Amino acid sequence: MHSIILYVALLVLGYQAIHNMSKGNPKWIINLAILSFLSTSVMYLFKATTVFTVINLFGIQIHMDDVILIVLMIYSAVHFTQKGLKISKLASCMLMLIIPVITSLLRGITGGDIGNTVFMNDIRKYLYFVVAMIAAEYTFSDMYSQESYESCKKSIDRFMNAAAIYVFIIWGMDVLLGINNLPGQQYGTLSDGGSTFRIIQPQHVLMIAFYSLWELYNNLKNDGDIKARTVLFSGIVILMKWRTVVAAFLVGVVFVFVDYVKEKSISKRLFFKIAVLSALCILTVLFVTDLGASANSSILNLFTSFESVSKKTGTFGTRSLVWTALLQSLTGVNAIIGRPFGMHLQNAMAWEVSAHSGYVDYIMVTGYTGMLLFVILIGFLLTNLNKRKMKLFSIILICMIVYWIGYGFSVHQGFILGIIVAEIKNPRKQHKTIELTGE
Repeated sequence: MHSIILYVALLVLGYQAIHNMSKGNPKWIINLAILSFLSTSVMYLFKATTVFTVINLFGIQIHMDDVILIVLMIYSAVHFTQKGLKISKLASCMLMLIIPVITSLLRGITGGDIGNTVFMNDIRKYLYFVVAMIAAEYTFSDMYSQESYESCKKSIDRFMNAAAIYVFIIWGMDVLLGINNLPGQQYGTLSDGGSTFRIIQPQHVLMIAFYSLWELYNNLKNDGDIKARTVLFSGIVILMKWRTVVAAFLVGVVFVFVDYVKEKSISKRLFFKIAVLSALCILTVLFVTDLGASANSSILNLFTSFESVSKKTGTFGTRSLVWTALLQSLTGVNAIIGRPFGMHLQNAMAWEVSAHSGYVDYIMVTGYTGMLLFVILIGFLLTNLNKRKMKLFSIILICMIVYWIGYGFSVHQGFILGIIVAEIKNPRKQHKTIELTGE
């Protein structure tokens, strides 16, 4: 059943993406982002994996992410062929980010590692992230208009509403009926901070967190209030219990409120609402009822799991040992330019798929040179966002910096970085972008 849903989604969203691209509407990027989100989330719930194989072509498995990556690469190649590369400081930073990845890719190919599982994972992870950033920058530099922005916003709103309904249906079946035996729900309990409420992968919950911050920022800036809808999405982020995501989200919330207080004072109504919400959270934790036992247990377990972060026996303790071992394995030329695709984790430790840190992952595949170039790009973006007073983008980028401590890069983060670069290169003075940039 879930396969049929994803094939239908591929046809519908794929058609919409191609149609919007032909019309010059940047919503095609949103269509592909939604397709990736949907594919990963459905496969995770029903199969406890993030991979959906669209077709097996002569023994080669073509995944949903591969299809999206191919579309993004074709678009980027066509755009480059037609318009070339405009050399600027930002373009130079993006180019420097690509070179170490391509270097490791070519070393993997010439070293005979092409085709193995780790090689393919590297292709999908790093090329996906970089190409998504380039495609989004091209798209929002060329196709942006106030009308297209509003169209994108409506699509995002509708999808987030659908995602919220999906989450509450699954959670409701868990809490009210005790139905929590789906593979993704059970897999979510394996971590020391997990629960059956973990039904969406962290990289996608991070997108819900960004959407919540977007709504919170707009609520405060436009109305001086917090809407119930914003609280609902914030609750989803927290109850999913991906601790790194929760930490990144809370950092963003603090920055949003600090920015608001710098310009305006908190009204009595807003203060009262915050106090009531805080009291309700405390009461929910203290008074456990049979009906809410699962939810309350999840909340209590979240607080408990954060306590284990500093312990050697907890998840963070285990990961820090892995990070140390991996970084110590980098020697010689590999320390400078990274290990070739297909072997950077496999030969260092049995934990092949991910170091559970974007920074460590990136150092392993591009070396300390690649990490230095990445830091330069992020620093350049933060500096320019601050100069242009694009506050919301600055907050979201800071949240990503926190998130990368515990998790790696994803296509959605690549899209967001590309949009940020496009906004910096092409300030939207002719458009009303207060909702997006904070100007």
